[in-house]
Amino acid sequence: MSFVTWIAIFIMIWFIVLMPVINLGVKNLMEVGEKPVDGSDISAPSNARIIKKFQLVTLITFGIWITFLVIYGFTTEAPFQNLFKQFR
Repeated sequence: MSFVTWIAIFIMIWFIVLMPVINLGVKNLMEVGEKPVDGSDISAPSNARIIKKFQLVTLITFGIWITFLVIYGFTTEAPFQNLFKQFR
């Protein structure tokens, strides 16, 4: 597989992992007891911590992606096959 294919696989895994992680620990304004500002809904998250969640998703995705890469390297004649021959 080409490098572009591996990047596409990484992006697909990233979005799949993002879906369950994005809702972890989110509390809405009503649960926290804050008043919504004009134009926001009472069910809006009070502190979504989206940057931390993106970092967590990237770490999880990297682990899954590396696992796929290693499995692919051991099971096929990949261009980087010589890298894995020493472990067989």
